[in-house]
Amino acid sequence: MLTLLPRSSPAKPASLLIAAISARALAASAIRAGPKPLVADFFADADTRALAHACRKLKGDIGRGMRWQSLGPALEALAEAAPSPILGLVYGSGFEDRPHLLTRIAERWPVLGNDAATIERIKAPESFFAALDRLGIAHPLTATERPTRGGSWLAKRQGGAGGSHIVPSRLGRDGRDVYYQRRVKGRPVSALFVADGSGARVLGFSEQWTAPSKRSRWRYGGAVQPATLAMGVARQMASAVKRAAEAFKIKGLASADFMVSEGHALLLEINPRPGATLDVFDAGATPLLRLHLDAAIKRKLPRADLKFDDAVASSIVYAPKGFVVPADMIWPAWTADRPKSSEWIDKNRPICTVLARAETKARAKRLVEARIRKVLARFKSLSRGRRTVNKQGDGSPTRQMDWPSVNTKVEPLVQALLDEAGALRVEVSRGTLGECRIDCGVRAVGGLEAGRRIAEICLGGLGRVALEVTNTETSWPFVITVHTSQPVLACLGSQYAGWSLSVDDNGQKYNVLGSGPARAIGSSEKLFEELGYRDKASSATLVLEADRAPPAALVELVAKACKLPPNRLTFIYAPTSSLAGTVQIAARCLEVALHKAHELHFPLNHIIDGIATAPLPPPAPDFIAAMGRTNDAIIYGGRALLFVSGGAKEAKALAENLPSLKSKDYGKPFADIFTAVKGDFYAIDRMLFSPAMVTVTSLKTGESFEGGRIDTAVLSRSFS
Repeated sequence: MLTLLPRSSPAKPASLLIAAISARALAASAIRAGPKPLVADFFADADTRALAHACRKLKGDIGRGMRWQSLGPALEALAEAAPSPILGLVYGSGFEDRPHLLTRIAERWPVLGNDAATIERIKAPESFFAALDRLGIAHPLTATERPTRGGSWLAKRQGGAGGSHIVPSRLGRDGRDVYYQRRVKGRPVSALFVADGSGARVLGFSEQWTAPSKRSRWRYGGAVQPATLAMGVARQMASAVKRAAEAFKIKGLASADFMVSEGHALLLEINPRPGATLDVFDAGATPLLRLHLDAAIKRKLPRADLKFDDAVASSIVYAPKGFVVPADMIWPAWTADRPKSSEWIDKNRPICTVLARAETKARAKRLVEARIRKVLARFKSLSRGRRTVNKQGDGSPTRQMDWPSVNTKVEPLVQALLDEAGALRVEVSRGTLGECRIDCGVRAVGGLEAGRRIAEICLGGLGRVALEVTNTETSWPFVITVHTSQPVLACLGSQYAGWSLSVDDNGQKYNVLGSGPARAIGSSEKLFEELGYRDKASSATLVLEADRAPPAALVELVAKACKLPPNRLTFIYAPTSSLAGTVQIAARCLEVALHKAHELHFPLNHIIDGIATAPLPPPAPDFIAAMGRTNDAIIYGGRALLFVSGGAKEAKALAENLPSLKSKDYGKPFADIFTAVKGDFYAIDRMLFSPAMVTVTSLKTGESFEGGRIDTAVLSRSFS
């Protein structure tokens, strides 16, 4: 376990802007060095937010890199939140292939490090390797045009970082931003150094390794210090660093990557900014960011070498498939870059960084590898008993979720309903087969609170339902609000009334749709195959929209399907015309949004979170009127907000196509529509069943898109 070191504390700590793809390590170093970190990066991880005085997550796709449209406003917002004068900006990875952003930044704040012109010279292969030749620094053979012969070559993207951009030359595409480098064998070793524009001091050497994926064979994996180097090789590398740093007038922390083999080292590239090895080197008495600021601002280099008592290793843990971070995730102290709970992590994206300290380099690396396995084991355990969310065949990442037993989750909610039956005006009884029956509106009076609780039971105990008030000047100010952080399971795996049940009850048909958690055990709906989810529990709860108690034949049918004895079943029922029935049906405003998204073939595994609201409709004694009002509350008055992991294009398309006004039957109260088709429910356009208005936010880009509208005119006709 890494030991926290005392931070230095200057008399008047300034504020420091920090921008990078991932800025947590820089923020941690800033805390030790003294300045107040103001951070902009693509992750805004939980520990980054905890370290930073202020943090802004950059909008946009990380694969497309930094964009001024998101970076500029983020930096301005951070500057406004600064608690003290801003010293300037320190940047990490993300600017190598777009140095023009540094020019834009420099117009507003001092750039504390290398300027855009320096980055361009170092990252342009034609100027960089020509300079190395003049300086007599050995490097692999490099070309700006695709070689036709002469051994194995790699194609690299100019300004690329992290190794994911490297491919065999035969797979690379030609372009102005691509260059080619002869592949050489050896050990990758990086030299961390600090320079002041005229000289440099090497601070340490680290060995690096890759974490290959199918498409990225040279993806960065991790690093450990100290590296094992012969004295002559270390001197050769230090000499190369000093000559290159002087030639390019490098300022601040930087790193030089070498390939070491058979007593010599070849320089591959220089990264002229603080890099990935901050975690393994920033453990000495002097914070690395202090050395960076001293060199960049004061042109001052450290007089002595850094001293380290132990070997330190760090490694990135990549997701082998798509995951959602569990809400109850407890991160070990040896992890960093910790994502927020319930955050979606795409396949091959970083989950976190793991750290390890030991007496030797070998032990530190073994320990960090063991910790990688521990993290992955935790995430792999999420799939136990729960499989893929969808099989759309759309190439979207498989989503393995920490899906609990919905029937087990509702047991305390059902017990509370039983315990407070008198206060809630519901009636509890045992059926002839021993099943528990809770009447919430047939013979019982029930009420709004009973309906609210039924709705939470329908959600499998995974959501919250609230009765709230909005604008009191409107005709219908009271609303039902539904939220769940597991919308796919809660809404489609539990709440959706998809279990069609029909039995003969003494010569009379008893037809009903079942909703609630028992569906996940006993229903044969194909939807559960797509969800890849089946519940196992010792009891089951089913909610029925019915005007009489379930007969024994239906209880037997459900018990057989669930493979449970009848006395382990609970049936909660209320008619549509009751107060409780009205609430629990209108509380399906989020569920119909999810169902419509499914009908539109939107990948369910991209829906991360959701909230919806609908006006509380007045009940009606007539079934058709009551059914009409509860449907109209959603179709013409419902509003949903969905957070999705897909890009802007997918989010926009969903927002445009999901609202109810896209249906050909839109525009009249539902009771009128139902009457016009002579009670044939299936003759109604199924696209009608969705909220009136929807907002879809892409978590990948940060953009939101809106579609539909609230139709108060139809609501007034229906509710009056």
